[in-house]
Amino acid sequence: MSISGSMKITLELSQNFPHIKVVSLSFINPPDISYALKPVGGNTFGIDIMSLIPGLSSFVNNMIHSNIGPMFYAPNSFDINVEELLEGWAATAVGVLAVTVKHAETAREFENCYVSYCAENNTVSTFKTNMKETTKNPVFNETKYLLVTSLDQKLKFGYHSFNDKEHKLIGESFFKLSDLEQGATRTNVSSKILDGSKRIGNLVYDLRWFPVLQGETQEDGTSLPPPDSDVGILKLVLHSGQQFDDSKSMIGKLSTYAEVYLDDKFISKSRLIKGSSEPTYNLSLEQLVTSKATSVLTVLIKDTSSYDITTIAKFSAPLQDVILRVSDQSDMFQTSPQGKIRLTTVWKPVSLSDDVIGPTFVPPIGTARLHIRKCENIKDMDLLSTANPYVKVTLSGRERFRTAVKKETQNPYYDEIVYLPVTSESQKLTIDVLDFKKASSNKILGSTTIQLGKYMKSDKEGRYNIYEGSTEIRSKDITYKGKDVRARRDKRKGEQT
Repeated sequence: MSISGSMKITLELSQNFPHIKVVSLSFINPPDISYALKPVGGNTFGIDIMSLIPGLSSFVNNMIHSNIGPMFYAPNSFDINVEELLEGWAATAVGVLAVTVKHAETAREFENCYVSYCAENNTVSTFKTNMKETTKNPVFNETKYLLVTSLDQKLKFGYHSFNDKEHKLIGESFFKLSDLEQGATRTNVSSKILDGSKRIGNLVYDLRWFPVLQGETQEDGTSLPPPDSDVGILKLVLHSGQQFDDSKSMIGKLSTYAEVYLDDKFISKSRLIKGSSEPTYNLSLEQLVTSKATSVLTVLIKDTSSYDITTIAKFSAPLQDVILRVSDQSDMFQTSPQGKIRLTTVWKPVSLSDDVIGPTFVPPIGTARLHIRKCENIKDMDLLSTANPYVKVTLSGRERFRTAVKKETQNPYYDEIVYLPVTSESQKLTIDVLDFKKASSNKILGSTTIQLGKYMKSDKEGRYNIYEGSTEIRSKDITYKGKDVRARRDKRKGEQT
């Protein structure tokens, strides 16, 4: 078989490695497709069946063109998202595993014993308990949180002793993480501690599995965005830096590395980039965050080109503000006293219970009054019936309010008021319009967002001024998958949903 034709190849470039985001392939004209079908005799003595049966070749060609035309023929194109493919190959956390090591039972005493544990595929992130003095039955009762990239691996425990500045591995124990798919909580698990095939004792522990939250799947197969949460896994990539001050460098060029802190706690350090005033770090990390609303992200740029290691640039901001800016396609951040860094973030919400992380409370800085008046020209997603719309209000990933359901109308009138606690200028209010269904799950008709910081102004002393907007009636379009969802039969100018 051979295919010949003119193809248009379009590359969409990106700032991230490998700097190609999307490759689009499109035939300018339908290509010429030639082939031979010789089931017996091969190329030398075989008879081409396609030439023996009249009309078979043109029929097959038409079938090929009709199937691949909507994908490959102009103006259509076949798109390959290179960035998504690379992200799919990279191992990223799919959840958090809370491990509580309770105690161990051994046949004989060991001096200064402790337990280490890690996911089998990520031995870099290894946790250790405190040491216990010489005993057969050490009690630990310590809880740590592991980021797990896959449940298709084992949790590896090591039982150690420490004597005369030497750490000695006494035995190992394993737990299949795939067992957590049958039950997310396992209490008082007792595993054998083995030295090879010899049993030394038992290790007792609790496991609790918290997967990354996913959006609901609609009946039409589409997925909604995942619910937001103040607790989650932060994936951060520090790409590069630029415009740093190199005036104090002895050689006129900087040799820098970056340190990342969360709430003044050191998280990670990049490699050293020598002889560059515009370094590319490509530092990628993942970290469990128990309170996005109160956490502060800090990045220090340190230079080694002089006699001492000096901090030449610093960036510090509330984590919630950083995530919001990146979501708005703004990934360049100013450092002080001068310079810029480029970083991107991905927030993966996790629903950790209060008994695991403890209750968190963020004091509000004010209250927002939302008056939901009406919707206009809502498009029916179901062709067989008229929508029964209601409005759902979500703040910081939590549902705060629902209006009453209005039956069979495209122009529901609500006139309902809700008061919402505001804890940060970066908070975003999400308003969803849904179709109430008795016999099935409710369908989303459209959504819009309101950035609360737009209406929050403070004085020189940092005190927020009152915003009086009760007399200003505002309107916003609601969209579904980025498309306007107003009813097509009513396109009068000025009417918005």
